[in-house]
Amino acid sequence: ALPGNEAAAIREMEGWVTRIWNADRLVWADRFLPERAVWVGGERPPSDEAQPVGGFFLIRAPDREEAVRIARQSPHLAWGGVVEVVPVARGPGASP
Repeated sequence: ALPGNEAAAIREMEGWVTRIWNADRLVWADRFLPERAVWVGGERPPSDEAQPVGGFFLIRAPDREEAVRIARQSPHLAWGGVVEVVPVARGPGASP
């Protein structure tokens, strides 16, 4: 959730994104469209059981500690949000 001054919050997020982009850490970022989601293999959990994921940032980091350091700088945390850091495996059968 964005704080009361939405325009200032957007500028703050854009500043953070620019910093990680300029540091060659940002690979890709986008927002999700939950209203278009399709659930396969089960039913959608009730909205009060799960905090919806609004988007993602795919970052380049040499290790988990650096990824967590970058995530801790996200303005989203100051707004009461959470950030999950998940390694991504590259290629078939690759380990993260």
